[in-house]
Formats: sequence, C-alpha cells, structure tokens
Amino acid sequence: MAIHEETFEGIYGVPEAAKLIQITHPLANGHTIPRTRLQYWINTSVARLRPADFPGQQNCISFRSLISMRLISILRAQGVSLEAIRTSESWLRGVAGIDWPFISKPLWTYSSELFTEFQDKLVVASNHGQQAMDFIREWLEKIDVDLLFDQEDLAYAWLPQEDVRIDPKIQLGKPCLAGTRIPTSTIWNKADAGDSVDVIAGLYGLSIDHVNHALAWERRLVAADS
Repeated sequence: MAIHEETFEGIYGVPEAAKLIQITHPLANGHTIPRTRLQYWINTSVARLRPADFPGQQNCISFRSLISMRLISILRAQGVSLEAIRTSESWLRGVAGIDWPFISKPLWTYSSELFTEFQDKLVVASNHGQQAMDFIREWLEKIDVDLLFDQEDLAYAWLPQEDVRIDPKIQLGKPCLAGTRIPTSTIWNKADAGDSVDVIAGLYGLSIDHVNHALAWERRLVAADS
C-alpha cells in the first residue's frame, strides 16, 4: 500500500484534539471518556502519533493522529483493551506493513477483538493476525462509519455531525459546513453577534438546516468547556 506523506495541514493542540474526541464519543451508556485521560493517551502515544512533525509545536498533533485517537477511543468504548490495541497496531504496522494502522484499513470489532482484512482474508489483528472464520462477518461492527476514505483506504476527512466536516485540506482542518469552506465558528460568531438564522443563511447562501446544524455543533463545543 502506498502511503501519503504527512502534510502540515490540520494541526490540533492536544486539549483541542481531546475535546473533539470527547464530544463525539459514541458510548452507549451515555458516559464519556474524561478529557484528561484522552490527553494522557495522546501524550503517551497509545497509538503512533507524531507531535515532533511540527517544529516548535510539540503539544500539537496532525489530523491523522487525531483520527487514530478517535478510533482508539471507540475501541476502548467497545471493550477492546489497551493491550489488544497495542498488539493490533504492532501487527498491522510490522506484518501487514500499514504505516497508519487505525486510519488505513477498514476495521471491525466483535467480542472485544479487533478485526481487519489481510491478503483477502478476515483476520484478528488483536490476536497477531490469526485468521478468523468467515461466518463471523455477520456479527462484526464497523468502527469508522463517520470517515471518508480515498482509493488507498486512507482516511482523509471526518464527518463528526450532520453537515459538519473536518478536512485537513480545508481551512487548516477547522470544522466546516460540509460542501463549503465556511467554518462553523464563523456561523456561531454571527449568531452570537445577534444575526438571526435567516440572515446568516441569506448572507452565506445556506439553508436554514445548514445554519442550525453548524450552531448545534458549536453548542456542543461550548458545552464541553462548561
């Protein structure tokens, strides 16, 4: 598999990255992973992160690292242990030759195990690539349903909420309204200044739903800080 060179687009401070992961965490029991724990995972490189990619920005991570940690948080929520996650990453990188294991291949979970495809076979990445029986496929749960993948199976954008897109090539990776280059923060600032939803929609040529979805996303960000 050809691997893209890491770009300098989409740079996120560790607290910012942890907040983005925290507010979108799909825990069925309604709980969230504490932001301090997410920051610890990022700082201690539970996955292979690259804070040193950005000279003078040691407390920042890339879009790929952000998405890696996002998927790791989902795996933890589904009962996959940190040991199994590290085993999966080591096998996927060392044996399968995948440079970014958690954003470069379709991944599934079942019964606290992590599955992927290797050489056209279903394997248990969390068990050093042991081949799995095909009938298990009907029980597998996909974990990367809110990502967009390119032809090389590499995630290039994240859709954390309806009409919201995070793409490192658009506005330096800031959350934007999908299909536009308008940051959701711009919509929020207009509303905060007193502009109505109708006025904002007319100003930017957006639908009312687009504006409301942008405001809903920004409210989640604000609520996370309260």
